[in-house]
Amino acid sequence: MRFLLRRMKTARNWILNRDMVFNLVAVLATVAAVGVITSGRYSAGGDDQQPETKQPEMVFVSDWTELGSAGFRTGPDSAAVTIVVFIDLTCGACRVVDSLLVAIQESHPGRLATVARHFPLNQRGYQAALAAECDPRDGNEPLRSLIFRSQDSLGTLNWNEIATRAGVRDITSFEACMSNPDTHATLWRDIHAGDVLYVRSTPTMVINDSMIVRGIPSLSWLSSHIRDLL
Repeated sequence: MRFLLRRMKTARNWILNRDMVFNLVAVLATVAAVGVITSGRYSAGGDDQQPETKQPEMVFVSDWTELGSAGFRTGPDSAAVTIVVFIDLTCGACRVVDSLLVAIQESHPGRLATVARHFPLNQRGYQAALAAECDPRDGNEPLRSLIFRSQDSLGTLNWNEIATRAGVRDITSFEACMSNPDTHATLWRDIHAGDVLYVRSTPTMVINDSMIVRGIPSLSWLSSHIRDLL
């Protein structure tokens, strides 16, 4: 099934049909009774409720330092703890985790870094990631934050309108960036990194050398775990 997914990714129109690919994979997984793929998956949407979770399940990641070398980074390169999170900007649970990470980082200034990497689960998520990458300001934070806050309106507003609301002034350059192959390449770099790790859902976090494979941690669990690492 993994081989089938990689083969389908080579098709020219795969980007526009990523949501169809994941639907097909889900069907194949059900037929094969591979429960690990479908269990604990959170679909992209505007639901802001944080799923209840016990202690998250974690696995070791050998090349974790490379994961933080790309993406939207907040915090110093020398941070004792680096949290890489694969996100879909249209995912409600991702918005919750983003808020958790902001709170955690404020509690450990200079000692904690977060890195957001794109892993869109459908076409709208892919377009949202493109738009965020095309914010010309440092770190693309203003537009990225507005997309998170506007999840319920993404189907009614076009990306130029959203960019204008976020303060992007040069809409012509913004449009050109959205169609620039280099911007798509940046997204595919993140998607490939997630595929290598067998990321199945968003948000997926890698905390130093450990990836959470099931469950979304609470603020208290995350705070305690980070304190243990510092």
